[in-house]
Amino acid sequence: MSFIAAAATAVGVIVPFVSPAGAAAGSFTVTPTSLAFKSVDVASSSTLTTTILNTSTGNVQVHGSFAAGTPYGNATDVKVPDCYVGAGFALVLGPNDRCDIRVRFAPTKAGAAAGTLTIGTSPTSDLPGTRHAYASSALLVTKKVGLSGTGVAPTFTFTPTSAAIGNVTRSGLKTVLVSVKNTSPKPLEFRPTVPAQDFNGGPFFLNYDIHACYYEDPLGRHAMVVRPNGICTVPITFAAGELGAASDIVTVDAFNAPAANPGDYVEFDTAAPKLATKTFKATATSIAPTLTFTPSTAAAGNVTVSGHKIVTVVVKNTSTTALEFRPSVPPQSTFGGPFFIGADSNACYVEDPLGRRALVVPANGACTVSVEFVAEQTGAKSATVTVDVLAAGPAVAPYDYDQDVAPGDTVLVSKTFKATGTGVLPTLTFTPTSAALGNVTISGYKSRNIVVKNTSTTNVQYQVTVPEQEFGGGPFYLGGDTNTCYLFDPLGERAMIVAPGQSCVIPIKFGPSSTGSRTDTVTVNVYAASPAGDPGERVPFYNVAAGALTSKTFQATGNGIVPTFTLSPTSASFGNVTQDDSKTTTVTLKNTSTTSLEFSVDVAQLDEFGGPFYLSPGTDTCYYEDPLGRHAIVVAAGGSCTITIDFGPQSPGSRTTTVTVKAFSAWQTADPGFYDDAFDPNRTVLATKTFKATGNGTPPPN
Repeated sequence: MSFIAAAATAVGVIVPFVSPAGAAAGSFTVTPTSLAFKSVDVASSSTLTTTILNTSTGNVQVHGSFAAGTPYGNATDVKVPDCYVGAGFALVLGPNDRCDIRVRFAPTKAGAAAGTLTIGTSPTSDLPGTRHAYASSALLVTKKVGLSGTGVAPTFTFTPTSAAIGNVTRSGLKTVLVSVKNTSPKPLEFRPTVPAQDFNGGPFFLNYDIHACYYEDPLGRHAMVVRPNGICTVPITFAAGELGAASDIVTVDAFNAPAANPGDYVEFDTAAPKLATKTFKATATSIAPTLTFTPSTAAAGNVTVSGHKIVTVVVKNTSTTALEFRPSVPPQSTFGGPFFIGADSNACYVEDPLGRRALVVPANGACTVSVEFVAEQTGAKSATVTVDVLAAGPAVAPYDYDQDVAPGDTVLVSKTFKATGTGVLPTLTFTPTSAALGNVTISGYKSRNIVVKNTSTTNVQYQVTVPEQEFGGGPFYLGGDTNTCYLFDPLGERAMIVAPGQSCVIPIKFGPSSTGSRTDTVTVNVYAASPAGDPGERVPFYNVAAGALTSKTFQATGNGIVPTFTLSPTSASFGNVTQDDSKTTTVTLKNTSTTSLEFSVDVAQLDEFGGPFYLSPGTDTCYYEDPLGRHAIVVAAGGSCTITIDFGPQSPGSRTTTVTVKAFSAWQTADPGFYDDAFDPNRTVLATKTFKATGNGTPPPN
């Protein structure tokens, strides 16, 4: 009874069994005798059915097998009319019963695929319509069913067709996006891979982008569901290492997408079969970093010995990536130098007690190298400044300092520039060029300031010396002034710090003690300025023992002259004076010298007991004597005093006497107009003048 007959009986309809005449044992028919599958996507499947009819007179079980290595097999699900199921169980067919063999075509690659289904029957005594293990492996009859089908791979395109990254500065990174377009009729996932060529897994890496086809993170692997005609990106990053060209093949595998909204990311199934694979080429070239110097040399020019000058060189990063720069200059003396690397607010590199720090300079950015030239001695000097280029700290923002710079850091490339400088002796000028003091009255003083200008490039101090020509010093002396270059007083030897372009003064005093022309040489020794003071301050010398840097001289001249004074009138004429009477007259003395003076006045006595001419005190009297001593007024240059003479004849007759006026140096502690009450007439007389005093004594009237 067939399955159809069994089904009819179940509802009360009797269908008679008709066995084909002359049916052989185990005979059967197959309908259809071949299965032609249409095009099927790779990694997908399609199922077709062929029907087996038992045309024999006995009960049979159906066997089926497929040619090895073909994409054909049994359907994975089980349905009622199936001839057999897994684990060796098969349906028992009675005469004229039917069952189905469902064939599954699951292509693993694109292209046509042929196969064969071999069908056989074996005898069984089990009841029809039941499923049992095969009762026998001996096949009574076998037949073949031809199988054919075509696997179709998913299609997708790359734009651009290669990742041409171009030149990338060594240690830098550059990313190029390749767009993947799904040209298949159904959603897909794409997984790109790139093989590692170096220890760090590079030089090409898959990066992340907001439209990336695929990415991995600590949460897992994520793939975008790309709809038909949709696009995702493959970000390819080149990490420039060793110099030269590099290339790699990027493989993109296509997979079936799970049910999800296009554009969503889903967890990627690592066990999913690949539907298709395409590749594109990634190329790039690692090039050496480039940089420029402006100016191209650090030319300090002439610098005064003991001074210094800083030249700033701008380093521009002309590379395609952020870099760090580390300048250095070799020492040429015991104490280093004469060239040093300084620092400013935009310095490329700083090394101090806090450590080594390098500025991260972005592409097309700049930093500075401050080259300091310290002139230790005269002559031209030069050095080579080497700028090592280092990879930028990975976690440091542009124009921040990388605090983790070590001497052993890999140098990507080095570039040099020249530093030059010439040590020169200090220069200075004198205005005027000599101290011409002209005529100066003996015992007097005259002063002239010589302005000293520092025409050097550094701070200096001046030591001034004037040789002594006389036993007590002089006749030329150093004076004092608020802007005096040099002082030697009870506080010690001190000199003003004079900045470049600034000036101080040397007051030269001429105080002759004798007449005649005098000349002296004033020597100005130039020393390095003390670091303990600021320009304009007078401080002790820093290192006199090291000797002067240079010296310069000027001439001081003067002429000592005798004091001069005038008398007006030039004589004292009393005329007729009655005997035993007296008369007074005044002579004005004017100091026509260049300095203050004191004067003594002596009247020659004619009578045995003195007289008849006497000195008499008066207002502004030049000189007088009293029981307390001798008194002389200090007369300033151009000032005057009076000589008061009394004539008191004791007898008739004409009388004449000589009045002698002597000039002395002024009492140093008295101001003009005050009296020197301790006048000493035994001092050196500087000048003497006389005048006549005349008078006629007449008898008294009867």
